[in-house]
Amino acid sequence: MRLIVTGGGTGGRTYPALTAIRALEARLAASGRGLEVRWVGTPEGLEARVAAAEGIAFQTVATGKVQRSSNPLKSASPANVRDTGRVPLGAVLLGDILREHGGDTVLDVGRT
Repeated sequence: MRLIVTGGGTGGRTYPALTAIRALEARLAASGRGLEVRWVGTPEGLEARVAAAEGIAFQTVATGKVQRSSNPLKSASPANVRDTGRVPLGAVLLGDILREHGGDTVLDVGRT
């Protein structure tokens, strides 16, 4: 089985994802099946370090965090404009990963 894991950022999301991966591996192994995991996230997030330490294949994608505000001037900040542009780029990169890896399922643990 092929699994793509997305997100992380903090231990509150990354470690539960790792636990789910390990539990799925154990269940599949008990039935004679294997698990191929590809974790997708940011190079700065905890998920990058955890995946490397656990021997899980890891790929980075561009991400952005769009800050919403009732003040339109805050929404037009340079950082927000840059991050808004990263969202579609990240979607394209993830599409490439999905086509290349051909995951059977995706576990999305999100990122705030």
